[in-house]
Amino acid sequence: MLFGHKRPHALHPRYRRGTSPFNGPARRQGGGPHGRGPGHRQGLRHRICERRGQGDCHRHQWGSPEGVGANPSAGIEVGVLNVTSKDQIEALAAKIDKVDVLFNCAGFVHHGTILDCEDKDWDFTMNLNVKGMYYMIRAFLPKMLAQKSGSIINMASVASSIKGVANRCVYSTSKAAIIGLTKSVAADFLTEGIRCNAVCPGTVDTPSLQERINAQPDPEKARQDFMARQKSGRLAKPEEVAHLCVYLASDESAYVTGNEMVIDGGWSL
Repeated sequence: MLFGHKRPHALHPRYRRGTSPFNGPARRQGGGPHGRGPGHRQGLRHRICERRGQGDCHRHQWGSPEGVGANPSAGIEVGVLNVTSKDQIEALAAKIDKVDVLFNCAGFVHHGTILDCEDKDWDFTMNLNVKGMYYMIRAFLPKMLAQKSGSIINMASVASSIKGVANRCVYSTSKAAIIGLTKSVAADFLTEGIRCNAVCPGTVDTPSLQERINAQPDPEKARQDFMARQKSGRLAKPEEVAHLCVYLASDESAYVTGNEMVIDGGWSL
């Protein structure tokens, strides 16, 4: 999905009542309906173009004004987009003049080792997790370059080049690629006013996580295994990751670029 809006002011509940760190930029964010997207939508007043990549857009949750708190009078618009479709992305980009923030938050978690990963699993994960970001950045970066400013935020993970995690082979590979993509974009366009950072969470308590737990043969054991690896004794809340995204989207992070921002409660230590 893709977020954006026109000149908003109050964004996250934490920044309301005139304390917003933003000076009215237009934003675009991409994220999944069952992952960290819902928490992040609370952190940004936005235009959302949701894509899931599997044809299941969950319109009842995201594709309606009720699902995202859309308010036409406030310039919030809702749309549906498949970020694995280059044509759809380019068509959307052609309709949008100004983008200050691009947040790529689309992703899929494959469970298993390399021996459990078939060609179709590899291709689907890499296309959605990595190629989708490639398409989005290619489409919207020129608009940022034209105005000589912009912040790109890519959702990566601690399960990547940062930390090896069991049964996350292709997922971790894709997230490591996102970190590499992030640093490359940051280095290439640093002198042209573009910032690019990756957010690397640990385990976040989302509907997607609960679905994956419940899909295991022994959900209770799976839940205990997730909790056992949390050094902080709890899972992250989506809102906690959203606060970091709000910071990276704002001018308060103007001196931050090319970083993998770890937010994992110490899991990677």
